[in-house]
Amino acid sequence: MSYIRFSHPYVFVDGESDDYIIPASDSDDGPVYIKSYGEGGSLSNATIMEFVCRMLRDGWRPDELFSEWFIGQVAVRLDVRLRSGRLSLVDERRYMVESLARVKKDFPDLMLGDG
Repeated sequence: MSYIRFSHPYVFVDGESDDYIIPASDSDDGPVYIKSYGEGGSLSNATIMEFVCRMLRDGWRPDELFSEWFIGQVAVRLDVRLRSGRLSLVDERRYMVESLARVKKDFPDLMLGDG
């Protein structure tokens, strides 16, 4: 099974794929990882856009292995540092409250939905 094949026509993006992305393993019982063959060893912009369109337009839900790999690839491409894990709801709420307090302090005349 492959996620995308070399020279396969894209569904959403104009053109054909220059990438070949497959699950792989070094042995029959070894861990599975994603192997990517493409120009320069990284995903083309067209393939990234094709995958985004598949997810957003077709509701494609790739397996966890591909999802983690793809997120890492896009983060590197965009030069974004990811958290080691998802921010907890408690921490998210705490940061939101702290941020709101800073905005209220810096912009006291700004109405922020509290009447």
